[in-house]
Amino acid sequence: MLLQKQDTKPNVVETKYRLTRLSWAVGGGDMGVVKVFGEWKDVRTETPDEKSQTPLALALSKGHGGFTRILLEPGSGPRSSK
Repeated sequence: MLLQKQDTKPNVVETKYRLTRLSWAVGGGDMGVVKVFGEWKDVRTETPDEKSQTPLALALSKGHGGFTRILLEPGSGPRSSK
């Protein structure tokens, strides 16, 4: 439902849980959402949440190797802020 909204901002830190939407998907183990966000050109892997943790760091800390590949693979996943 969230992904269907035209005004979804994937890099915004949500007030209630203090996570970006990409971090929320990574932390929850939702590969489908991570893949969808990977197709959006405005998603950033290095956008930190309020605890200064990035989606990439979260994927690594949780051992989500598949997520890590999506986040790092050029052209097929979220882009860094560089």
